[in-house]
Amino acid sequence: MLSFVPAGVRAERLQTKHWKQGKVILQDGTVLKGGIRYDWRSEVVRFKGADQQQWAGSVRQIQEFSYFDQEEARIRRFVAMNFPVSPVSGRQLFMEVILDGTLSVYRRPHAHLYPRPFHSVAGYLFRGWLANDYRNFDYYVYRNASFTRLDVFSREFWPKLHQEMNEESWMFLTVNNLIAPKTIPGQLRLIARYNEIPRLAEPVHAE
Repeated sequence: MLSFVPAGVRAERLQTKHWKQGKVILQDGTVLKGGIRYDWRSEVVRFKGADQQQWAGSVRQIQEFSYFDQEEARIRRFVAMNFPVSPVSGRQLFMEVILDGTLSVYRRPHAHLYPRPFHSVAGYLFRGWLANDYRNFDYYVYRNASFTRLDVFSREFWPKLHQEMNEESWMFLTVNNLIAPKTIPGQLRLIARYNEIPRLAEPVHAE
């Protein structure tokens, strides 16, 4: 059940500039458009409709939400996924979609960024200096229905995936110094290129 926020209680403390226009898709497929705020520590999304009525939904009630980032001129999209918090258990979390394709990449902010919950309930994605800095996040590659940290993926899986690339793709990687990128932007460019190219064989599965 979605919980409504009484007008005049918490609503008056929420600054207008922290509301971002976007879209929320509920688990039943209902699409809602309006203002969005996200508190990543509690996994709560606050929504404000055209009638100014507000409600708060959890990761169990929302399958995804998105909003337009004016600073980067792009849409940020978050999806509810079962993320492994231990070898034997998982937890439903909102993961930000960075790349979508044969190899999808998602990210989550470092847990140590804010030891206490936000007093403004503004959420990390509305703090531009944080959301736009690669170093503030953990990146994961989603492949074969499992998550692998980006640094581990680049070290262990790329030698196998290189076998699938054609000569044109190898030339692109060589010219752009992407054969073995060590930075996050370089690794993301490499994966984006992999998702775009025609491969010579079926994807190589890690053993």
